[in-house]
Amino acid sequence: MEKALVIGTTVWMPAWSALAGATAVVLIDTNLKVPHAILYVIEKDKMLVLDNQFQTVLDSTRIRHYRPIFSLNENGWWAIDRSAWRVG
Repeated sequence: MEKALVIGTTVWMPAWSALAGATAVVLIDTNLKVPHAILYVIEKDKMLVLDNQFQTVLDSTRIRHYRPIFSLNENGWWAIDRSAWRVG
C-alpha cells in the first residue's frame, strides 16, 4: 500500500519509486517574503535543486535567499533548526 501525503485538504498519492532519493523542502523565499517549495536530489556530491522559479536545474550553492522550514521524503519529515540559518 502506498503512503498518502496530506497537505491541507489535499491528499497526494505520490509514486515514491519515481521520487527515490528526492527530498521536498518547504521554505521561505526571503526576497519575495512568501512560502515556497522546492525538490532536490544529491548527485555526485552536489545538491541539485528543481524549482519552478528557475528555468534550469540549479546547484544549491547558487541559491542564497531561501530559508528552510521543513523537509520530507519517502522516509519521513524533518523540522529545520532555525538557529542554524545564515544571515546575509
